[in-house]
Amino acid sequence: MKNFIYLFLAVTIFACSSDESDSNDNSSTNGLLVDTVQLSCLEMSNQELTQVEFTSSYNYDGNKLVSIDFSKINGETATTNYTYNDNNQFSAVYFWGGDYEEYEYDELGRLIVRTYTDVDESIIPVIRRSVFLYNQDGTVRTRYNNGNTEPTEISTFDQNGNLISTIFIDGSNNNETRSYTYDNANSPFKNMTGHFFEGSYSYSFPALFSGGNNALTVENENNRYFYTYNDNNYPISVNSPNGIYSYSNIQATITYK
Repeated sequence: MKNFIYLFLAVTIFACSSDESDSNDNSSTNGLLVDTVQLSCLEMSNQELTQVEFTSSYNYDGNKLVSIDFSKINGETATTNYTYNDNNQFSAVYFWGGDYEEYEYDELGRLIVRTYTDVDESIIPVIRRSVFLYNQDGTVRTRYNNGNTEPTEISTFDQNGNLISTIFIDGSNNNETRSYTYDNANSPFKNMTGHFFEGSYSYSFPALFSGGNNALTVENENNRYFYTYNDNNYPISVNSPNGIYSYSNIQATITYK
C-alpha cells in the first residue's frame, strides 16, 4: 500500500507561487475538504495481480492537512503525518514505513528542493534529491539525482496551475513527452492549505488532481479517468479501467466535510 503514497514521486512537484500564497493565508475552513477516500485497484507486481483496498481518513487543523489514517481491508492501520513551515507550505511528509520527504522554497514561495529519504528499503538510507529551476517562459526544469544518473524534466502548466505536459530528458536522445488534460471541475484538494499539483499522490490518491482541476488523461490517451460530481462540482467517485503504470481498475469514492 505504501506505493500509493509516493506512486509518482518521480513526477515534478511545482508549488504555484502566486495562487498558493493566497491560499496559504487562508487558515479558515471555507470550502469543502476531503473527509474520506475508499479506494480499490489491481496492482501488478512480479507478474502477479493483487487486489488493493483501503480507506483513507483525512485530519485537519483548519485547512491544514495534519495526518491521514489508513485502514486496510485486513484491519491493519497506519498513519502519514504532515508538517508546515511558517508560510503555511508543506515542509515535510512522514510516511508510516519510516520514509520521509522534505521541501525547501525560495523567497517567492516556490519549491526549489525536494529530498526523499528511503529508510525502509535498505540498511543504509537512500536519499533522492530533486532541484527545481524556474524559466522565464513559465516552464519548470527539474533535475533528479537518482544515484548515478541525473535525468531532467521540463514541465509546462496552464493558467490554473495544472500540469499539461512534461518532456523527460535522460541524455540518450530518446526524449519522452507526456501530456495531460483536465476537466473544469474542482479538485478535491483545492481548499487545502499548501496544495500543490503533485500533492495528490502524497495525499494517498492515484490520480492527478492538479492545480485546481482533475485530470482526464494522464501521460497518454489510454490512461483515462472518469468522474461523477456533487452539486458543488467536486468529484465524488473516480474510475480508471486502464489505470497507470502497475495499477489498473482504479475505483474510489470521496466524501467531504
